Amino acid sequence: MFDNRAFGSWSSIIIGGVFFALIFELPLVMADYLSEGAVGLTATTMVFGGVAFLGYVVIGTLLGRPGQPSDP
Repeated sequence: MFDNRAFGSWSSIIIGGVFFALIFELPLVMADYLSEGAVGLTATTMVFGGVAFLGYVVIGTLLGRPGQPSDP
């Protein structure tokens, strides 16, 4: 059904992880702005984004096995 897999190469996994981290980090930054009145990256938002990135990379590695040919 699909020719290329989303986790087929390391570059797609890293780029996907960055976007996935941003998707989780930006709402947290906006919530901090609403509660504290200041926009900025705090340690909490950086850790939250880092965990989201790391989770995406781990799952992408387990599902995609970069460098391995996919089964037909």
